[in-house]
Amino acid sequence: MSSEQKQIVITKEDVDRLVEELEFLENLANTLRQNLLALNMSINELKNAKELLQFLRANQVQETYTTIGGGTFIRAKPENLEKTLINVGAGYIIEVNTQDAIKFLENRIKELDETKKQVESRLIEVSNRANQIRQFLTYIISAIRQQLRQQQQQ
Repeated sequence: MSSEQKQIVITKEDVDRLVEELEFLENLANTLRQNLLALNMSINELKNAKELLQFLRANQVQETYTTIGGGTFIRAKPENLEKTLINVGAGYIIEVNTQDAIKFLENRIKELDETKKQVESRLIEVSNRANQIRQFLTYIISAIRQQLRQQQQQ
């Protein structure tokens, strides 16, 4: 070995730690992807509710189907569009005027969009770190194979 070459020593424990970190990061990435799916579903649901309220207020919808839970819908005709019930969390539902309900939905959409951006950013960080570890482990495997070939040729 020349004086310019440096030897890097990687122990089995080092490799085990990298593999463990990679597994953790892959699990975290899967969880973040699931969170993104849930956020997207919530955002879409809020947007649909907001649009329907806007259509109802503008008298563009005379009749619609509304859920009564359990994947069951009934036909409904709005009679009073002045008040709307909204779920504000923790099991509380309040009655507000419809314009305030629309504003509430808009604010909630903005909050979830911001959360979505943060989760997407975290997913990118996690994916980048996982890729770095994968590349390094691939490099280690390649270096070990090269050493074995050199030893076999001697």
